Amino acid sequence: MENLQRMTQQTDLAKLLGVHLSNTPIKTFTGVLSLSILLDIVWLMLHGGNPLGERGFAFATGMNILSLIVKPVSVLAAVNTIQGRGDTITVGGWSEAPGAFPGAYQTVRDSDGFA
Repeated sequence: MENLQRMTQQTDLAKLLGVHLSNTPIKTFTGVLSLSILLDIVWLMLHGGNPLGERGFAFATGMNILSLIVKPVSVLAAVNTIQGRGDTITVGGWSEAPGAFPGAYQTVRDSDGFA
């Protein structure tokens, strides 16, 4: 029983499932979340008051302010996770984004002689 406990403690779930951990999705999440903070600030600047007296405006403003409080904490946690994995925050190209083609453009057809 002790051997089973020791093995489960030493085995990482990602290795067990055959998953490769990459920092690229976390970097993408951090960048998009940082951009959304800027967009929230712009929204608050543009819609600071309620000139038309619309219903639900106070709720939208309150949720936006709550979002502005929580998002920086999430960004800092993601940056801490990235740095904890030994990577740095760098601005890469689109080729590093999840689902992007690795390297240059890929040809659609092989040169088999078929047209």
